[in-house]
Amino acid sequence: MNLVFKRLLASVIYLLTILLSTSPALHAADELTQDELVAMVIGCERLEHDYAIYRDRGDAEAFANIFTEDGEWARSNGRIIKGRPAIIEYVNSLDHSEPEAHMQLTGTVQIKPVDATVPRQH
Repeated sequence: MNLVFKRLLASVIYLLTILLSTSPALHAADELTQDELVAMVIGCERLEHDYAIYRDRGDAEAFANIFTEDGEWARSNGRIIKGRPAIIEYVNSLDHSEPEAHMQLTGTVQIKPVDATVPRQH
């Protein structure tokens, strides 16, 4: 694997881990209806797509809005960007002349109780 691919993969896995581990609904995953579970999976998939689209377009504000106001974006180089304003500033500083490779079609989302949730990338 090349370095860009490895970094991207690490970022996507981290993002999905944060999303899945912080959702309040997961604390009661066993009590959710099938429709609620499907909606959560679709939401996770949409988030992954939005991540790639906004990042590649260089739309810093839209990209930052996929995070909570005090959210953290951990980069594969170990740097952690904290909060939407810092994320916006960081994205604006990046080179957007070429899109990055994103692993959008290989993710699997499984909704489980928080202590059992493990992101998987195939």
